[in-house]
Amino acid sequence: MPSTSSSPRRKRGEDLPDAMLASAAEVFARKGYEGASLQDLADAIGMQKGSLYHWIETKEDLLVAVIERAHEATSATNVRWQAAEDPIEALRDFVAGHARVAIEHQVATTVYLQDFESLSPARRRAVVAARDAYETKLRGLLERAQDAGRLREGVDVRVSTFAILGMVNWLTIWYRPDGDIPADEIVRQFAAMAVAGVIV
Repeated sequence: MPSTSSSPRRKRGEDLPDAMLASAAEVFARKGYEGASLQDLADAIGMQKGSLYHWIETKEDLLVAVIERAHEATSATNVRWQAAEDPIEALRDFVAGHARVAIEHQVATTVYLQDFESLSPARRRAVVAARDAYETKLRGLLERAQDAGRLREGVDVRVSTFAILGMVNWLTIWYRPDGDIPADEIVRQFAAMAVAGVIV
Protein backbone atom coordinates (compact mmCIF):
# COMPACT_ATOMS: atom_id res chain seq x y z
CA MET A 1 0.00 0.00 0.00
CA PRO A 2 1.12 3.59 -0.56
CA SER A 3 2.87 5.22 2.34
CA THR A 4 0.65 7.31 4.60
CA SER A 5 3.53 9.66 5.46
CA SER A 6 2.49 13.28 5.31
CA SER A 7 6.01 14.57 4.67
CA PRO A 8 5.74 17.04 1.76
CA ARG A 9 9.43 16.56 0.91
CA ARG A 10 9.05 12.81 0.59
CA LYS A 11 5.91 13.21 -1.51
CA ARG A 12 7.66 15.51 -3.94
CA GLY A 13 10.63 13.18 -4.16
CA GLU A 14 13.09 15.87 -3.15
CA ASP A 15 15.05 13.56 -0.86
CA LEU A 16 15.35 10.58 -3.18
CA PRO A 17 18.79 8.91 -3.22
CA ASP A 18 21.05 9.82 -6.15
CA ALA A 19 21.32 6.17 -7.22
CA MET A 20 17.54 5.86 -7.41
CA LEU A 21 17.23 9.01 -9.52
CA ALA A 22 20.05 7.90 -11.81
CA SER A 23 18.29 4.59 -12.47
CA ALA A 24 14.94 6.30 -13.04
CA ALA A 25 16.57 8.80 -15.41
CA GLU A 26 18.04 5.96 -17.48
CA VAL A 27 14.59 4.42 -17.88
CA PHE A 28 12.91 7.73 -18.77
CA ALA A 29 15.67 8.60 -21.25
CA ARG A 30 15.36 5.22 -22.96
CA LYS A 31 11.57 4.74 -22.95
CA GLY A 32 10.18 8.23 -22.43
CA TYR A 33 7.94 9.16 -19.53
CA GLU A 34 4.77 7.82 -21.14
CA GLY A 35 6.43 4.56 -22.17
CA ALA A 36 8.03 3.85 -18.79
CA SER A 37 5.94 1.86 -16.34
CA LEU A 38 6.32 1.80 -12.58
CA GLN A 39 7.43 -1.80 -12.94
CA ASP A 40 10.17 -0.71 -15.37
CA LEU A 41 11.31 1.87 -12.85
CA ALA A 42 11.18 -0.52 -9.90
CA ASP A 43 13.19 -3.13 -11.82
CA ALA A 44 15.86 -0.57 -12.77
CA ILE A 45 16.05 0.80 -9.24
CA GLY A 46 16.22 -2.68 -7.78
CA MET A 47 13.18 -2.86 -5.53
CA GLN A 48 9.65 -4.21 -5.51
CA LYS A 49 7.10 -1.94 -7.17
CA GLY A 50 5.18 -1.67 -3.91
CA SER A 51 8.32 -0.46 -2.15
CA LEU A 52 8.48 2.56 -4.45
CA TYR A 53 5.51 3.98 -2.56
CA HIS A 54 7.76 4.48 0.44
CA TRP A 55 9.46 7.15 -1.67
CA ILE A 56 6.85 8.44 -4.10
CA GLU A 57 3.12 8.72 -4.57
CA THR A 58 3.08 8.70 -8.38
CA LYS A 59 5.39 8.07 -11.31
CA GLU A 60 5.41 11.80 -11.90
CA ASP A 61 7.20 12.30 -8.57
CA LEU A 62 10.21 10.51 -10.03
CA LEU A 63 10.12 12.59 -13.20
CA VAL A 64 9.91 15.81 -11.20
CA ALA A 65 12.84 14.74 -9.04
CA VAL A 66 15.00 13.89 -12.07
CA ILE A 67 14.20 17.20 -13.77
CA GLU A 68 14.76 19.24 -10.61
CA ARG A 69 18.07 17.50 -9.96
CA ALA A 70 19.18 18.22 -13.54
CA HIS A 71 18.34 21.89 -13.16
CA GLU A 72 20.03 22.08 -9.77
CA ALA A 73 23.18 20.57 -11.26
CA THR A 74 23.20 23.18 -14.01
CA SER A 75 22.64 26.13 -11.68
CA ALA A 76 25.13 24.94 -9.06
CA THR A 77 27.88 23.93 -11.49
CA ASN A 78 27.73 26.66 -14.10
CA VAL A 79 29.08 29.51 -11.97
CA ARG A 80 32.57 30.29 -13.29
CA TRP A 81 31.19 33.06 -15.52
CA GLN A 82 30.23 35.07 -12.45
CA ALA A 83 33.89 35.87 -11.73
CA ALA A 84 34.60 37.32 -15.18
CA GLU A 85 34.52 41.11 -15.45
CA ASP A 86 34.68 41.21 -19.25
CA PRO A 87 31.22 40.44 -20.68
CA ILE A 88 32.60 38.40 -23.60
CA GLU A 89 34.75 36.30 -21.30
CA ALA A 90 31.74 35.81 -19.04
CA LEU A 91 29.62 34.79 -22.04
CA ARG A 92 32.25 32.28 -23.14
CA ASP A 93 32.47 30.86 -19.62
CA PHE A 94 28.68 30.59 -19.36
CA VAL A 95 28.37 28.64 -22.59
CA ALA A 96 31.31 26.41 -21.68
CA GLY A 97 29.81 25.72 -18.27
CA HIS A 98 26.42 24.87 -19.74
CA ALA A 99 27.99 22.56 -22.32
CA ARG A 100 29.99 20.77 -19.64
CA VAL A 101 26.86 20.17 -17.55
CA ALA A 102 25.00 18.86 -20.62
CA ILE A 103 27.81 16.36 -21.14
CA GLU A 104 28.37 15.34 -17.53
CA HIS A 105 24.65 15.05 -16.77
CA GLN A 106 23.60 13.88 -20.21
CA VAL A 107 20.94 11.38 -19.15
CA ALA A 108 19.14 13.66 -16.68
CA THR A 109 19.33 16.59 -19.11
CA THR A 110 17.86 14.39 -21.84
CA VAL A 111 14.92 13.57 -19.59
CA TYR A 112 14.49 17.26 -18.77
CA LEU A 113 14.29 18.23 -22.45
CA GLN A 114 12.42 15.16 -23.65
CA ASP A 115 9.74 14.77 -20.98
CA PHE A 116 9.21 18.27 -19.61
CA GLU A 117 5.82 18.55 -21.33
CA SER A 118 4.60 15.42 -19.52
CA LEU A 119 4.52 17.27 -16.19
CA SER A 120 1.21 18.36 -14.72
CA PRO A 121 0.47 22.09 -15.18
CA ALA A 122 1.38 23.15 -11.63
CA ARG A 123 4.68 21.30 -11.67
CA ARG A 124 5.44 22.48 -15.19
CA ARG A 125 4.97 26.10 -14.09
CA ALA A 126 7.52 25.63 -11.31
CA VAL A 127 10.06 24.20 -13.74
CA VAL A 128 9.37 26.99 -16.24
CA ALA A 129 10.02 29.59 -13.56
CA ALA A 130 13.40 28.01 -12.75
CA ARG A 131 14.25 27.66 -16.44
CA ASP A 132 13.33 31.30 -17.13
CA ALA A 133 15.52 32.48 -14.26
CA TYR A 134 18.46 30.59 -15.74
CA GLU A 135 17.82 31.92 -19.23
CA THR A 136 17.71 35.45 -17.79
CA LYS A 137 21.31 35.05 -16.65
CA LEU A 138 22.48 34.37 -20.20
CA ARG A 139 20.32 37.16 -21.59
CA GLY A 140 21.83 39.52 -19.04
CA LEU A 141 25.34 38.64 -20.21
CA LEU A 142 24.38 39.32 -23.81
CA GLU A 143 22.82 42.63 -22.80
CA ARG A 144 26.01 43.62 -20.96
CA ALA A 145 28.04 42.85 -24.06
CA GLN A 146 25.60 44.77 -26.22
CA ASP A 147 25.67 47.82 -23.93
CA ALA A 148 29.47 47.72 -24.11
CA GLY A 149 29.34 47.78 -27.91
CA ARG A 150 30.79 44.29 -28.19
CA LEU A 151 27.95 42.65 -30.15
CA ARG A 152 27.38 42.93 -33.88
CA GLU A 153 24.79 45.43 -34.99
CA GLY A 154 21.37 43.85 -35.35
CA VAL A 155 21.98 40.99 -32.92
CA ASP A 156 18.74 40.23 -31.08
CA VAL A 157 19.58 39.30 -27.51
CA ARG A 158 16.45 37.21 -26.96
CA VAL A 159 16.92 35.23 -30.18
CA SER A 160 20.61 34.75 -29.38
CA THR A 161 19.73 33.40 -25.94
CA PHE A 162 17.44 30.76 -27.40
CA ALA A 163 19.89 29.92 -30.20
CA ILE A 164 22.82 29.39 -27.83
CA LEU A 165 20.87 27.27 -25.38
CA GLY A 166 19.32 25.26 -28.20
CA MET A 167 22.72 24.59 -29.74
CA VAL A 168 24.23 23.42 -26.46
CA ASN A 169 21.22 21.40 -25.36
CA TRP A 170 21.40 19.43 -28.61
CA LEU A 171 24.60 17.91 -27.22
CA THR A 172 22.44 15.50 -25.27
CA ILE A 173 21.26 13.96 -28.55
CA TRP A 174 24.55 13.23 -30.27
CA TYR A 175 27.31 13.27 -27.66
CA ARG A 176 28.86 9.88 -26.89
CA PRO A 177 31.33 9.44 -24.00
CA ASP A 178 33.28 6.93 -26.07
CA GLY A 179 33.39 9.18 -29.14
CA ASP A 180 36.61 10.36 -30.78
CA ILE A 181 36.21 14.02 -29.78
CA PRO A 182 37.22 14.72 -26.16
CA ALA A 183 34.62 16.42 -24.00
CA ASP A 184 36.97 19.33 -23.25
CA GLU A 185 37.40 20.01 -26.96
CA ILE A 186 33.64 19.97 -27.54
CA VAL A 187 33.15 22.41 -24.66
CA ARG A 188 35.86 24.72 -26.02
CA GLN A 189 34.49 24.72 -29.56
CA PHE A 190 30.90 25.28 -28.50
CA ALA A 191 31.90 28.27 -26.37
CA ALA A 192 34.00 29.68 -29.20
CA MET A 193 31.23 29.24 -31.79
CA ALA A 194 28.60 30.83 -29.55
CA VAL A 195 30.74 33.89 -28.96
CA ALA A 196 31.87 34.17 -32.58
CA GLY A 197 28.24 34.19 -33.67
CA VAL A 198 27.37 37.40 -31.85
CA ILE A 199 30.49 39.55 -31.32
CA VAL A 200 31.76 42.34 -33.55
